[in-house]
Amino acid sequence: FKIYICQQGIYNQVLLHELIHVYDSCAKKWDFTNQEHLFCSEMRAAYHSQCAHLSDATQRYECTRKHATQSVD
Repeated sequence: FKIYICQQGIYNQVLLHELIHVYDSCAKKWDFTNQEHLFCSEMRAAYHSQCAHLSDATQRYECTRKHATQSVD
């Protein structure tokens, strides 16, 4: 199934970020006590929410890495 979030804003970014974690936990059966699973989920969530507005691949990668690293520290 798909969930579309139509309105832009910080609350929608947070919701999308958390829904990605839910998907990773339920559909992919990732275990967030496993640091590798947690970091991968944080990377996916940052890429598709906080950093989605960046069109430059290098900038988007750096943004994603920064947010994911901050989330697991």
